[in-house]
Amino acid sequence: AMWFGIILLLLKRQHQSKCRCDVDPHKRTNCGAPGITPQECENSGCCFSSTVPGVPWCFKPTPPKYRKVCPADVKLRKNCGYPGISANECARRKCCFESKPPGVPWCFFHIFAEEGKNKCWFCPFHIFAEEGKNKCWFCPFHECNNLL
Repeated sequence: AMWFGIILLLLKRQHQSKCRCDVDPHKRTNCGAPGITPQECENSGCCFSSTVPGVPWCFKPTPPKYRKVCPADVKLRKNCGYPGISANECARRKCCFESKPPGVPWCFFHIFAEEGKNKCWFCPFHIFAEEGKNKCWFCPFHECNNLL
């Protein structure tokens, strides 16, 4: 429960990604006082766009989307098995399996990542890890396992 509160606080404080601010102008939910500056709006975790008159310019972003993924970075692997575990036994545990490289867990838990701009997935904290052009997986957090 405490992690959930911390995560929500961090998500609110982070600059909103472009895709989360892609809201139909006529369906925007106001998120700031009249005359709020773009910086003040974004600092409060909201989106700002003054391109359409007669609708809120500072508005709430869409809720974050999370995806369960197998971490590409071996440093993010959290052991879900035991040395020498088979791929089948790992699958029965509903975990990820990759038998390379040696010296790291082969059977490991999924991680939850938040969708970000350019269809990338990121988390509001930890070290970043990138995978491929326009497909980046930023270090998600294991603490979210019980949230979804």
